[in-house]
Amino acid sequence: MKAGFMKIVLKVLLAVAVFSAATMITWNAVMPDIFNVPKLSFHQAMTLLILTRFLFGGFGVLKDIGHYMARKERRAILESWHAMTPEERAHCIARARTREACRTSSSDGSAEQ
Repeated sequence: MKAGFMKIVLKVLLAVAVFSAATMITWNAVMPDIFNVPKLSFHQAMTLLILTRFLFGGFGVLKDIGHYMARKERRAILESWHAMTPEERAHCIARARTREACRTSSSDGSAEQ
């Protein structure tokens, strides 16, 4: 488990380094001549890359993980739905319409969320 985690961390660090270097090289080749801006160091390019990903692109890997989890949950709900009898389905729909499906009873009889 630990070795697998370390491989992932190293791959992420390598990817950040490669993309930062590509950003620095591209910026330094184009931007100073066109817009008369200073050249970037590696650390500035890495910061710029991370900042633009946060502001404009998000992180696709995290989105993919979220979509995977949503698909997994949706599949589990459908499997349980197909295993229900028609009476259980009707009861489930009725509870969902009154929002009882999200509440549990506490020991004093009041409903919690």
